[in-house]
Amino acid sequence: MTTPVLPGFYDQGVVADPLSMGKGERKRGFVPASSVEAYRERANPAARMASVVALLSMHIRECGNQPTSAELAHTRYEQVHGIFTVVHLKPPLELVLWVRRGLSDALAHGLVEHSEKRNCAIAGSLAVTWKVKSR
Repeated sequence: MTTPVLPGFYDQGVVADPLSMGKGERKRGFVPASSVEAYRERANPAARMASVVALLSMHIRECGNQPTSAELAHTRYEQVHGIFTVVHLKPPLELVLWVRRGLSDALAHGLVEHSEKRNCAIAGSLAVTWKVKSR
């Protein structure tokens, strides 16, 4: 089974199925299909960063407080699933990590900054809050 690759990526433009190749049979110009799929499905860091910064500014505007990363992930989880509860449900770990990566990228680019430390409503532990950096 072969799958075409985006032009210009590899010399021969063909992806080999890793199950059809024996040990040591990888040839130059061929990439396992699983590697290509993983590349296509990886998150776009710029889009994630922009989405998290927009979510942070929306949360601050609507709730009036500066959230922790877990609280921000909870807000995103409520938006996606339409579940608005008073009880704080823990969002999935993948979503929390997605928000944290976006915040870290935005911090590195100077778009957000740390604020005070306080107890997180979701995790229940001392955590850093975030705010959008003013220009």
